[in-house]
Formats: sequence, C-alpha cells, structure tokens
Amino acid sequence: MKVAIIDSGVDLYKLYQGERHGYDAVWVPVELLTFSAIASCKLVIIPAGSDNLLLYSKKECFQQYLRRGGWIFCFDGSAHGVFDGLRWEHTTTNYKTQAFHTPDNEFAYLLNDVPLDGLVCKEGIRGWWCEGELLCDSQIPLIIDDRNRVIASLLPSRNGSGVLVATAAGRLPLFSPDTSLASNIFFSNLLKYCRDFTRTHPTYLLETNVYVHSGNWAHRSFLASEKFGKNFLGVHWSCLDEAILSSCTSIWIPWESNTRALKDRWKVLENAVNQGATLIIEDLRDNWMPGVNWQSRPVDSSWWKENRQLELIITKQASVFFPNISPRAYCWHYHGVFNGPTDAVPLIKTVDGQNILSLCRPTETRRGSILISTLDATFEFGVGKIKETAEYINGVLDYVAKEKRADSV
Repeated sequence: MKVAIIDSGVDLYKLYQGERHGYDAVWVPVELLTFSAIASCKLVIIPAGSDNLLLYSKKECFQQYLRRGGWIFCFDGSAHGVFDGLRWEHTTTNYKTQAFHTPDNEFAYLLNDVPLDGLVCKEGIRGWWCEGELLCDSQIPLIIDDRNRVIASLLPSRNGSGVLVATAAGRLPLFSPDTSLASNIFFSNLLKYCRDFTRTHPTYLLETNVYVHSGNWAHRSFLASEKFGKNFLGVHWSCLDEAILSSCTSIWIPWESNTRALKDRWKVLENAVNQGATLIIEDLRDNWMPGVNWQSRPVDSSWWKENRQLELIITKQASVFFPNISPRAYCWHYHGVFNGPTDAVPLIKTVDGQNILSLCRPTETRRGSILISTLDATFEFGVGKIKETAEYINGVLDYVAKEKRADSV
C-alpha cells in the first residue's frame, strides 16, 4: 500500500518508515503539496507537529482526495477549515486523572487489544500525549476521555468517498518500535482497517463539477450556498492540474477569475475538455482562451433597476441545447462581447451581432463541450442580487449531466 507522509520539517522518518509498517512511504514536503503528489496514494498521514497554516492553504487538495476515495489519518488536531465540519479545540488535560474509554459503536473494534491505560499520560507512565478535543456533528467517536471530550474519531465513507481518521493531537505511533505498546497497536489496527477496506471496496470516481475560484468573497459565497454548494467542488486556481481535473464532469470559470493564471493553465483545461469535461466560462478578459477575442462594453444594470429586459437576441439553438432556461434567465447584464472560436454556435447575441453566449460542441478530438459567455451567473448568485441566475445555473447543470450520460454510452 502506498502511503503519503506530510513532511513539515520535523524528523519523523524512523517513526513512519515503510519497513516498520509494511507500506510504501512517500514523503511529501508540506510546501510542495499538490493533489498530484498524493493522488496515487491510498492513505495520507498528517503527523503531530504539522504546519496547519500551510495545510489550510492546501485544504482543497485534501477535500478532492477524500472525495475520490483516498484515506487520511490526521494526528495533529486539525486546524479549523482544513476538513469540512471537523475542528480541533484546545482544552487543557489533567494528566493525573486522565482516563479513556471506547464508545459502543460499529467501529469500536479498532480499539481491540489496545490497553487504554497505555494511551494516557500519568505520573511515571509515558503514554500517548493528547491535548484538546475534536468537534464535529458527523464524527463517530473512537476514544472519549473522562471529561467526555472526543479524543479520536472517524468520519466514515459516504457515497464512495474516503475515510478520515483524526485525533486531538497525538503521537501515533510511538517512536519506540515495540509492537506491544498501546499507541502502536492502535496505529496497526487503523492501517489494517484501511488495507482491508480499500481491498474490498473498489475505488470509483464520482461525478464532479469543479469550480475554479480565486478566493474572493463572491466565489466563496457561491461555494458555501445551500442551493449550489453541494453540487460543486471548489478548487483554487493555484491547485489546478491534470490530476485534480481527472475524470471531472465539468469545470466552471467564474467572473473575476485570475485570467493571467488561466492563460498559463489553458493546456490543463484543454486536456480535461478533450477527455470529456464540459468547460463553462464566465470571464474572457485578457483573451486567455486561444481563438477568442474579448472586447469591453459598458455594463448595463438599468434593466435591474427599471425591471425591464435587455435588448438581446436569443437564437433558436439556445432552446435546443438549454430547454430549461427561460429567456428572462439569460438576460441580465453582461461583461463585454467576444468573437470566436470558429466552431462556436451563437446562442445569445447583442443587437449589433456581437456574441455574449456561444457553445462549442464535441468534435472528433474533443469529447467535451465549451460554453463561452460573458454572463456572470455564479458570481452574481454568490453576490445574492440576481435571482434569475439560479435558473440559468440549473439549466447549465442539466446540460452537463445530459452530456455526461451521452459520453458514457
């Protein structure tokens, strides 16, 4: 089994060396962590003493990794936000009275043969250091202390995702190679659980709509929305690579994207579309997409203030490809016009014949579609001003799902 160890510069080689535990260890410096660096591993271990600030900046790599069936053992007491819903809180421990017990649940067997007294730190006994507690609505406690704090927990696999095992900060395993020590037995049990589960449960890729954001407030608001948050996986542009886009269903480029960075990453996006992903573009500034020439136009928001419809031409092809989008849901303000590419089918045009929404259909060399626009639907939904954008986004998601079904036949 291939296991990635996140290396924060603390010398832990002897602790996690592959020969000791029977796995193939891959050491990943935390500052170089990408999805590609861990994608081929079945398990990622985040040791105690890790750099949680850097881990937080890489949180979308971990979210994608778990979503695609990878496992994570986090032994450091996760910083807020690294894993959705799970957080660590520092609370002091009275080592003289500390005691652990195992709750009665389906995962209690992971503590089989583990002497719980051997996990505590009491006077004269070198045990498993622990400081703090884990808080999460969906966690299944594995170890609870005498103050009812959750010391170790598990977030089980759901819909094909991986499993997250976390502790409230602990040395797991211990530096001693003695296999009879409680911490080492617990670590061995967790490894066996991971090996057995991944052997008997085949990994498959979930349908994923990737939202390539730039970290601004409107993008974050869209991803956090109750209506659409569950439909999208947020990926910061700096994490964009072929591994994280592998087998994704669609890729969304919102208004106010980092177009300079997108220009450098066009080949990565193009490869994903060639493999079957649908690319949805809202921002064409800086002419970052080859073959497309964007021109600025003043933004007309008077329709919103005066409750009137913009003078735009909706072609017949729009209702063919997007039957669930009404004319009103297309016609809010837009950010400029564009020409190209040569194989684009115009869907929405200005009265002077300029494009604001076009569709490039699959070809012999491109399995996916490209929806090119200057409409800022996801951005405006995140802002919370234009309700019609929800109908538009749902209509595009319907198209994406239909294209995915057709491509898989």
